[in-house]
Amino acid sequence: MNFEPKLPDASVNVPRVHPLADVAYLLVGVGAIVAILYVVLGFAVDYAVERMPPGLETALAARFEAERTGAVADPDLHAVAAVLDKLLPHTGELRQQYDFRVSLMANPEINAFVLPGGHIVIFRGLLDAVSSENELAMVLGHELAHCAQRDHLRGLGRGIVLAVLATALLGSDSGVSELFTGGLSLGHARFSRGQEASADLYGLELLQKTYGHVGGADAIFRQMKQNDLRWAAWIATHPLSERRIAAIGQHALQRGFRAGPTLPLALVERTAAP
Repeated sequence: MNFEPKLPDASVNVPRVHPLADVAYLLVGVGAIVAILYVVLGFAVDYAVERMPPGLETALAARFEAERTGAVADPDLHAVAAVLDKLLPHTGELRQQYDFRVSLMANPEINAFVLPGGHIVIFRGLLDAVSSENELAMVLGHELAHCAQRDHLRGLGRGIVLAVLATALLGSDSGVSELFTGGLSLGHARFSRGQEASADLYGLELLQKTYGHVGGADAIFRQMKQNDLRWAAWIATHPLSERRIAAIGQHALQRGFRAGPTLPLALVERTAAP
């Protein structure tokens, strides 16, 4: 009498694929979903920025005002504000969209940035580096461009999308909205090379409208050129100063802009007696 097993071959319950392969497939799937969401949020940045409620940008401005450190009651602030006032009448509707103002930060770096809400911050190092009113006007025009193109908001990236969605769904006073808004930081704001180049050309156009020529437009970049490292161009968000100078010159030539005499910048520290 022969015994014939009725149960199926036990080998059918043995997985044909190694368990680690299943884990790998799972990780790849999750990674793909995250990548798709990241890309979708990237496209959503522009949509969200263009439709950002004024109240949310006001909240962002208040957040960054609190974050800002090092601002000083500099005696040269009046001279900087006077140059800004010269530029604003030539900015069209932009001057109605923001309450522009300027402050000085006690920082030796040659730099400047703009906060949500239209607050431009100039580092003392930059103010000490500029040699004319026109040169400073080019810097201020560059920062105004970031507002006109809303780069200062796009630079905050996907955090803006989450903040706008939370505000739209839950209101600006909700705890979730405040959480997303509070999570945004100036340290995360970055501009692309394209945005920086576009801001340079906006500043050039504004310089022409304000002074009737573009004298001094590339002076600050010529000073910065000596600090550029060619190998760093591949990782830096700002274009090399050499390329910015070339782009400004080419645009001026195409538009028929001419150089002209620059105006002295009457700074207290330069005119004070020793």
